[in-house]
Amino acid sequence: MATKVGLIKGRHEMPVEQYIIEDEIETLFDYDSIRKKVTKRIEQLKIPGRLEVYVTGLSAVLAEVIVCCKEKNIPLSLMHYNFETESYVEQMLW
Repeated sequence: MATKVGLIKGRHEMPVEQYIIEDEIETLFDYDSIRKKVTKRIEQLKIPGRLEVYVTGLSAVLAEVIVCCKEKNIPLSLMHYNFETESYVEQMLW
């Protein structure tokens, strides 16, 4: 069972209802703040299995999701948009 979430709400249209970051990122290089937001949200989601993240392109936020999932031993897949097929392609990390 996968919990499907978008990385950041409002950046792109995605086939999800939940997001890791639901508000605007004020400072892209405030990694501590981003890490706290990501960790808090992942803990709130109470993921029963694999986390499937629809990627938006903000690499600093994505990096923190990867770190958090690795630390919490949460299976993680990244969903990347393929413009040629107009569909998402899965990249399973673990």
